[in-house]
Amino acid sequence: MAIATLDSLSSWRFSAESLIIQKCFLVCSRFFYDPSLQENFFARQELAGKILYRVMPKCPLNIDGALYATPGLLEVSVKELPWYFCANFGKDQVRDFITDLISELGNEKLTEKYKTMLFWVKMYGE
Repeated sequence: MAIATLDSLSSWRFSAESLIIQKCFLVCSRFFYDPSLQENFFARQELAGKILYRVMPKCPLNIDGALYATPGLLEVSVKELPWYFCANFGKDQVRDFITDLISELGNEKLTEKYKTMLFWVKMYGE
């Protein structure tokens, strides 16, 4: 019968915490991307954004995947999601990506959402 050592327990604990943090993005991001979870959307998105920004799991998406998918259901008052992207990808990269994207859009509603995201990006770190 194997006896757990302090090192093996420590390693298991680190692995479990890592897994929980990785799953954090998958759970929280659903409130921004899943149309079936839009009841009380502001409260849900605000809480999910705060969790993402504070826990700071690595975003499993690349910058274009993350930012293309975001504005459709985004409640624009939730500043933590754009700040989370700034922390993951860099403020300048997020700002530049959104600025370029805005110039290519033909949809007024999406353009306004991206402009609001750009506002929050510019406020990041201030």
